[in-house]
Amino acid sequence: MPAVRQPVYLFMALIVWAVIHYLIWWFLAELRANAFASANYVITSWFGDAVMVLSLWALWYHTLGGLRHLIWDTGRGLELEAAERMGWVMIIGSLVLTAVTIFCF
Repeated sequence: MPAVRQPVYLFMALIVWAVIHYLIWWFLAELRANAFASANYVITSWFGDAVMVLSLWALWYHTLGGLRHLIWDTGRGLELEAAERMGWVMIIGSLVLTAVTIFCF
């Protein structure tokens, strides 16, 4: 399971880094009208939608990871099978919660 979670975690970190820079560029572009038009075009394009969906997935993944650590702090779920199961719940749960968030809002 760590072989699956590690690349996902690194991918999520890259997405969050990209979104932070993406949003800073968008906010700074408000200072000039033509710069804002180009930034708004990118952020509302299919690429912008993909970046936002992936960032939403990263946030849900991080939230579920935090809950997993809270459970571990109580001394539960530390067995290998339980930890592996919780890892899969993190991945699948974050995908489900992302889909629910997108389709409900």
